[in-house]
Amino acid sequence: MPDRPNLRLTNRVQLTTRMAVRFSNVLEMSEEDVTRLSAILEKDPLFQKLFRAQSPEFKVFSRQKFAGAQLSTTFYEIPESSAGPAASPDVEKLIENRQSLVEEIRRLGSDKYEAYFLNGDGEKTAEHAAAELGITVELARDIQKLTDQVLMNPDYFAAKLSHPGSPDIQVRYSRLAQYTAGPDGKPELVFLSPGLARGTYKIDYERLKKLRDGAALTEAERRKLQETVRTLEMINSRKNLIFRILTFLPKWQAGFFSSLDWTDLTPFSQKKAAGELSVTPAAVCRAIQERSVVAPNGQEAPLTEFFPSAKDILKKKMTGFVAGSKDKTDQQIRDAIERDFGVRLSRRSVNVYRNEILGRKKRLISK
Repeated sequence: MPDRPNLRLTNRVQLTTRMAVRFSNVLEMSEEDVTRLSAILEKDPLFQKLFRAQSPEFKVFSRQKFAGAQLSTTFYEIPESSAGPAASPDVEKLIENRQSLVEEIRRLGSDKYEAYFLNGDGEKTAEHAAAELGITVELARDIQKLTDQVLMNPDYFAAKLSHPGSPDIQVRYSRLAQYTAGPDGKPELVFLSPGLARGTYKIDYERLKKLRDGAALTEAERRKLQETVRTLEMINSRKNLIFRILTFLPKWQAGFFSSLDWTDLTPFSQKKAAGELSVTPAAVCRAIQERSVVAPNGQEAPLTEFFPSAKDILKKKMTGFVAGSKDKTDQQIRDAIERDFGVRLSRRSVNVYRNEILGRKKRLISK
């Protein structure tokens, strides 16, 4: 069997074409679909054998939270929309009784809840959790079921926002996180997506190699294990990339995070971000598509908004100016833009921007 595959984003040149394509597919998956993929893997008997291991030498898989990240308290306020239209009777019953379950979760406290149910590393069964938390086994199972259901429900952390390029078009975004002001005034990252809050899979490669080379696994289990590890690593790489982008945003857009004024966004390309993260621009593009965050000012925005071009920023600055200068000539607007913004444009460019801005406003008004 080959050595551990190189799926780390920093070693992307070592990825095979087939695996690179598969990774790009995982990157493009919605939060719901990635959670479902994880759930399918975790239900597999082989994964359970190496996650809820009966002896230390079989403990290959566990969970690992992102350092310094936490789950938003809004997770404990399950919305009415969390029950999907095709929910099974068991799920419907859980959602019907969710208020009592949420109260039980609050009574346990976020630390215990996350340790035993959200971020469990496989060492605690429902029976263990019940005994250590002083609750019934049935309640422990119900809390875990509710957690799993919420994790896989897209409406729990989804929002419909206007498309940046076409405000009249509504696009569905996965709301990943929010930034709050820390004690030192610096922005802190709080997850809204419980799937991201769970962190990544920790893989013990030393134990994995011993199991792979020994006689404890069947040949079929060895083959399946290789594929399972590859898939887990791709899920990990996806989460790591998204997490790194979220943690780098306050640095890349320091002006905005300081003033909380959207006009203070500066040009920052996805290519430049890719260079700092040692990944391809395509990976960054896929990682930020149809995903959003809540800024410290409480306003939600697509992640793509934080990667504006110089043209995007100029158009935003011009929007308010042009709207209030309908009676002015292109030359007058050109002179004013150069004076106020320090940008020299041709009259033709001013005319193009002006028609784009005013034309878009007309379309919105007509609707």
